[in-house]
Amino acid sequence: MREATSPLLHDCSGVRHRFFSRTDNALDVAASFSIAPECLLGLEQIHSARAIAVRGKGETERADGMATDCPGLALSISTADCVPVLLADGKAGVVGALHAGWRGALAGICEATAAVMESLGARASEMRAALGPSISQQCYEVDAPLLDAFAQAGESERAQRFFSRTSETHGLLDLPGYVAARLESIGIAHVENIEHCTYRDEVRYYSYRRAMHRGEAHRGRQLSAIMLEGK
Repeated sequence: MREATSPLLHDCSGVRHRFFSRTDNALDVAASFSIAPECLLGLEQIHSARAIAVRGKGETERADGMATDCPGLALSISTADCVPVLLADGKAGVVGALHAGWRGALAGICEATAAVMESLGARASEMRAALGPSISQQCYEVDAPLLDAFAQAGESERAQRFFSRTSETHGLLDLPGYVAARLESIGIAHVENIEHCTYRDEVRYYSYRRAMHRGEAHRGRQLSAIMLEGK
């Protein structure tokens, strides 16, 4: 099981994280963190702006972001082209994780997750955010009318920075760039994209869009996870 890390988070004291490749096996991920499987927490992701605080083991909730200040609990996000974001405020002892597709990013999942972290004592100015493997702009062609959704949400000007039109009806969307801009807009100064493209790197990553283009029946996911080390 291959994995990648962010230098930005690697230097964050008391925090462990990994971006895994081609696995959604919770047992393997939990083992890599040396924790019991029930301490690896996930979400029923719904492309929303809902984020929650977790303080212990419990039932899976419908949301796309979560945060905790409890050591030994690993927060995991499942993706296959959308952007997994892992966040940490090492000084406050708070970590977060979120799933950002274009709908969730537009709706405000970045801001919602940061707000939950702040409710646990974190500060945006002290947070570090790492964007994991996701689809790159060169591989993410979308319908031009998608910009209408951004315009209706008051995001037309910012979205234009991350949309390159290829024809009258289509263009390329820089989803990681847009997500990073949303994070920076709330005062998170330290934002890093590890720049691994899920679509291009078929050896390491599943890609929903690549599978659709090829008519493949199996459309896997990979996990990303972060936790505070036990005290």
